[in-house]
Amino acid sequence: MKVKIGAGIKRFFVRIGGWIKKHKVLFVIILLAVTGIIFFAVKSAGKKDEVPVIDNTEVLTKQTISNIVSTSGKIVSADSKKIILPDLAKYDVSTIDVSLGDVVKEGDLLCTIDTTELQKEYDNAKQTQQTASMKNGNGVDQSDRHLYDTQLDAVNGTNRLIEAVDKANAQLNTQKGELAEAERVYDEILRIYDDKYSEDEYYSLLEEQANGDDSHASRLADLSQMKGSIEAAKSNVDAAISSVQAAEEAVEKAKQNLDDSYRDTVIGVEDALDTNAETKSGAVNGTYEIDKTVKALGKALEDASVKAPMSGTVTEINYKAGDTYAGDALITIEDTSSYKIEASVDEYDIYKINPGQKVLFKTNATGNEELEAVISEVAPRATSVSAAAGSSSSSSVASYKVVMDVLSKNDNLRLDMSVKLNITVEEVQDVFAVSYEAIQTDEEGKTFIEVEEENAGMGDVALTENGAEALPTKKIYVTTGMEGDYYTEISSPELKEGMVVRIPANDMATDIDALISSSNGGM
Repeated sequence: MKVKIGAGIKRFFVRIGGWIKKHKVLFVIILLAVTGIIFFAVKSAGKKDEVPVIDNTEVLTKQTISNIVSTSGKIVSADSKKIILPDLAKYDVSTIDVSLGDVVKEGDLLCTIDTTELQKEYDNAKQTQQTASMKNGNGVDQSDRHLYDTQLDAVNGTNRLIEAVDKANAQLNTQKGELAEAERVYDEILRIYDDKYSEDEYYSLLEEQANGDDSHASRLADLSQMKGSIEAAKSNVDAAISSVQAAEEAVEKAKQNLDDSYRDTVIGVEDALDTNAETKSGAVNGTYEIDKTVKALGKALEDASVKAPMSGTVTEINYKAGDTYAGDALITIEDTSSYKIEASVDEYDIYKINPGQKVLFKTNATGNEELEAVISEVAPRATSVSAAAGSSSSSSVASYKVVMDVLSKNDNLRLDMSVKLNITVEEVQDVFAVSYEAIQTDEEGKTFIEVEEENAGMGDVALTENGAEALPTKKIYVTTGMEGDYYTEISSPELKEGMVVRIPANDMATDIDALISSSNGGM
């Protein structure tokens, strides 16, 4: 059966597609050179006696297949601190107490800054702070006293008005009691004289007496006495009513005075509270800037004896004694007991990179030993953009920062060493795999490999399509899986360890010949 030609070559070019995109010019040059060499070799071979090309074979085994992204990077510290003291800028460096390469512990003295001028500034600022604090303190004290007096007057004045209301109510109650008594006396007198006194009789006898008739003088005197008692009791009732009305008016007036005074008192206290709050706020704000200055200068004095913020190695000293400090990195300390690797991965491969992936790396100092690392950080956006290699256009390639934790211990590792990295982005273990060229495709697009018959002997030798002698083969249809750099994962229930897999050399020769012909105009 005819097989599809060029399956291995096709996979090969797909595999290096990303490299070709970045090295187009270089790829064309290499391709033309290789094509020329193969073309002349094949043509020369055609002039000799025709010798059948024997198909290659390989033994089917289970193995590990990996896809890797290769890049380069450098060794950096797992932790580092740059000593930057902006508050000490403009002052002179007094002493440098360490040297490059010194190993220090956290808290060790690194250097000192001359504090002569700084101390003067601090003392002046402190004096200004004390003066401002005293002045503001007096203002606050006065405001507190005014607030206290206002609140005290409010309480006392309100209490006095409440007492006035209470007194007015007490007086009203007294007057109501007197009114009730006067009405009781009046009612009692009316009851006593109800059947004895007649208003008509009194005025009739009074008229007779005026006409000179005194025959009823005794009766008229009795009636006059009764009338006087009734009128006196009624007068007492009227007087009591007037007193009650006056007391009620006094109560209402006392209440009104209390209400009016309460509103005024509340307003006065609120004003005093607002004034007090403003005074205190002004006092705080009035010293805020000087307080901040004093605090900053005080901290600068403390920081003038520069201590190591961490244990590590001194890797950078940017000043010497007598220099004026500019506020940038003074000294750098780095942890040389553990390392990280920083590398850049371009946009063609960054989507494959994720934290947790295994990394193998080498350095010139460690030779061929493969050391281990693991991806810890992947930048979410590009850290640099550069023109695409071999491109004359305006196209560009973005690069992304990737950070790795170094797992292997090696005494030869040093900061800033260059490293070559292989990042394992995908891996399968203990699977059957064959080289790309061993995988074939039939006319229906199904994928298969050819394996030699297990029980075939020397008497079963047959000729292949190119005339070579070989054992008979059978097809095993397979499902392909992960592709590595050289091998492709395959699976099928028919596969067994140790099978001899045929690699169709004729297909490759045909592909190469076709490639040569196309590159030479069909020659």
